[in-house]
Order: sequence, then structure tokens, then C-alpha cells
Amino acid sequence: IQMLKLLTREVKDCKNFKVRINAALALSMPENRLDYGSEYVAVWEGVMRSVERLDEMEEFSELRYRETLSAQLVDTLCHLIVVATRGDFTPLKDLLFAQAEALYHLLEARLKGEKKAPPSGTSTQTPAELQLDEGGACFAVPLKTSSVDSLTAFVALTKLYESHIKTIPLSTLQKFQSRAFPEE
Repeated sequence: IQMLKLLTREVKDCKNFKVRINAALALSMPENRLDYGSEYVAVWEGVMRSVERLDEMEEFSELRYRETLSAQLVDTLCHLIVVATRGDFTPLKDLLFAQAEALYHLLEARLKGEKKAPPSGTSTQTPAELQLDEGGACFAVPLKTSSVDSLTAFVALTKLYESHIKTIPLSTLQKFQSRAFPEE
């Protein structure tokens, strides 16, 4: 639990984007909801706060890590969505209500990116982004290949919203439903 608190603080407050990337990755590692314990809501809030702060950079050198950080934050959100239980809706209600549109757009953008990506299994190497450190040395930042696809996250979040239908606008719920359960 202490580690989750530390990682949550780093993902939302650290000025160094590489640290935030790794903190977000680590926050997506617990395999189930119980592993987050009492920190689950705080982790959600921290990751969402970090998404909101993506454009707040004090150092121009961090700009090159923005896309990687953004992708990792959305991966982490997808994981948090999928492990959520209906019981999590009450403590997350204000956040989920206030951020419904933002969550929809984040998942929608990720889903579009997944459709453009090459088929899984086409490479045996771990995807990585090559970057240069301050001294000019090249290093690879591993990109997590999320086992949670956006459609799964859409379905999970839609079910969570449906379980509390009176808390979000019907038009927003319908957008989630149409994406999560497309008519065939």
C-alpha cells in the first residue's frame, strides 16, 4: 500500500516524464482489484490528474516523452477500468461523472490507434521507444504491451455506468454503449 501511495504521488506530481511513465506502468501491474486495496480510488485520481497535467511542462526537454507518457497513462486507466467492481462506483462517482466525456475520448483515441496497429504477434521483440538521455547516450524505454484492449475497457466502463444509470447524462451513456456494444 505504501508503494502504491508513492507511485501515485510520482505519477501526478513528478516533473520528470520518464519517472511518471515508469510510475504509471508500475501502477498497472497489480493483477486484480484486491491488490490495490484501499488505494484504488487514490490511484484512479492520481492517474486522471496526470492526464490533466500532460501539457504542464516546466522543461522543454520533457516534450519528447509526452506521447509515451500519454499512452502509458491511458493503458493504466484501461487496466484500472477493467479491474473495477460495481462497488467502486460510489467512491469514484464524482470522478467518473466529471470525467465521463474525457474518458470516452481517451478510450476512443486508443481504440482508433489499436485498429491502425500491426497485428499482434508480428514481432517477437518488446516494443520500445529509443530516446537520448541528457548526455546523448541512447537508451530504450520499454512500452508496455497492454493485455487490456480498449474495447474491453469500453465494455467494463459502460457496465459500471449502466449500474448507476441516473448518475451520468443519457447521451454520454449512449455513446459508451454504442462503442462497447456495436450493432453487427
